[in-house]
Amino acid sequence: MIAFVGALVVGATGAWFTNSETSTGNTFTAGVIDLKVDNKSYITNHDGDFVASRETSWDPSDLLGKYFFKFADLKPGDVGEDTISLHVENNPAWACMDLTVTATPENNPQTTPESKVDTTVGDNEGELQNELNFVFWKDDGDNVLEKDEERSVFWQDSIQGISDSAVLALADSQGGVLENGAPLLPGETYFIGKAWCQGILGLDPLPQDNYSGPLDQGTGITCDGSQIGNASQTDGVVADVQFSVEQSRHNDGFLCNPPQEGTLTLVKEVVGGSMAAKDFDLYVDGNTGSPLHDGAVLTVSAESHSVTEGSYPDYALTYGADCTGGTVDVPANGNATCTVINTYTKGTLTVNKVVKNLHGGNEDASSFNLFIDDIARDFGVTYTVSAGSHVVEETASTADGVGVYIQTNSDACDQDGNVNVTADGSAVCTITNVDAQSYIKLINNVVGGSLGAQDFTMKINGLPVSSGTSKAVDSNYANSITEDPVTGYSITSITGDPKCPATLAGTATLDEGDSITCTITNTYTP
Repeated sequence: MIAFVGALVVGATGAWFTNSETSTGNTFTAGVIDLKVDNKSYITNHDGDFVASRETSWDPSDLLGKYFFKFADLKPGDVGEDTISLHVENNPAWACMDLTVTATPENNPQTTPESKVDTTVGDNEGELQNELNFVFWKDDGDNVLEKDEERSVFWQDSIQGISDSAVLALADSQGGVLENGAPLLPGETYFIGKAWCQGILGLDPLPQDNYSGPLDQGTGITCDGSQIGNASQTDGVVADVQFSVEQSRHNDGFLCNPPQEGTLTLVKEVVGGSMAAKDFDLYVDGNTGSPLHDGAVLTVSAESHSVTEGSYPDYALTYGADCTGGTVDVPANGNATCTVINTYTKGTLTVNKVVKNLHGGNEDASSFNLFIDDIARDFGVTYTVSAGSHVVEETASTADGVGVYIQTNSDACDQDGNVNVTADGSAVCTITNVDAQSYIKLINNVVGGSLGAQDFTMKINGLPVSSGTSKAVDSNYANSITEDPVTGYSITSITGDPKCPATLAGTATLDEGDSITCTITNTYTP
């Protein structure tokens, strides 16, 4: 007892109060997403009767070894109808559906009727995929298309056309044919009606009712096989039908057809001019907010895109073979390149002026007016012009009273003033003007007496000239006209061109290229 009490005393003064609780066997168990599918099927049999199909009907199960259609010996006008039931077990789930044609066998040898109309005989050159038409709708489970279900039709096309379409959203975050933006729920059964026809499929929905199947009331579709020819005899179609589900919890943005993306690389090439590739602004799909430049790599949707650029009047815009006309196709998870090419379309043109005054002329370059393509320009100035043909011309300044100058063109200009300027090139023309020679012709007119014109000595600038002969003289110079006196004769007049002197021993000043004739009359005075 003493020991027990002592133990109590020691315990009371030397330890904390304590207590413990233990939870054992704690576990995490992953949840389950499972999809079960069943099918109730009806077909046209070999006898042409519309009957239930045991081979393509089954209770809820996985799809391994199951077929929605596995039919041989089809004939134009044959029909089939199924109601597919979907069951999501355990957890809500998004759901998608896809139908893909995987083969279109020709099934050689062709029959004689087929060979007469069908020249395609390859492994996958059949025609049946284009003649077998389907319709899918949201059904209420009775294997009949009814009037209030017609608006729920989501596929109506040939099996090839459906195969070519996108994955179908049964229920995803943005919509769906079974649930609009909400997941499929466990414990619920969802029905999809499916009918097919080898021929032209039409809709003839039945009044809304609780039907027990299509055998008595019909399917709600029509089928006209009268237009089907022999081209599809012996042909086949092989297709995969896939249903997929994915958890909806923590997966709010799920899409059956998520946007596909790829990368787009922009390449700029510049031919000529002073601008560099980096100086050009590029835009994709008309987005002019933030310009892009050479070497930009963009993540874009997998589709066609347009590439444009800013306005650069001096450069011609073309595109590389990878971006025809500025349109580029970007593949999903791939890369595409658009090469934008700018070629400088300008060159330079300089027209120089040379004036040679060899015969007394007194003009210089300022006495002439220059025109390039009918636009007034200045000599000796380098102009930027478009690449191609241009015309260089000149006129004499009317204010200066310019005489006659002989023009010759040289260097890049031909004699008519035509000049070709190459892109990013330089052309130089030279227009040379040489003053034209001036002439004075003196004629001696003798009145009376026995002397003739040859007996009189007429002079220009002190040098004798014969009557009727033109004498070359300098322009812009006071040229003297005189005559030696002859006994018995007097000079009675000097006439002719207005520039002829009014009196003998006067002067005549000519412009460049002038030619005048002056007549001196000598009258006999015995």
